[in-house]
Amino acid sequence: MPKALPKMVESAKEWAMLLNIRILNNDLYRSEYAKVLVGMNHDIQLTIINLLNEIIADNPKRFERTANEVLSQLQGVHKNK
Repeated sequence: MPKALPKMVESAKEWAMLLNIRILNNDLYRSEYAKVLVGMNHDIQLTIINLLNEIIADNPKRFERTANEVLSQLQGVHKNK
């Protein structure tokens, strides 16, 4: 799924958000998703970062903690480069 996200966000953003919300709601999926995203290219990571930030903005009380778990993994990668 991560490789398809940039195009998906362009043509089916609501579906991309829904899939990411479902991933955020599951501890195992969220952890595995973060691991996969670390290996993705910079453009895909930026797409995910923007999407997760939008999800947080839409419902911070519900998603801030879980989205930030994934974001912290990605931001750690960018700090090390």
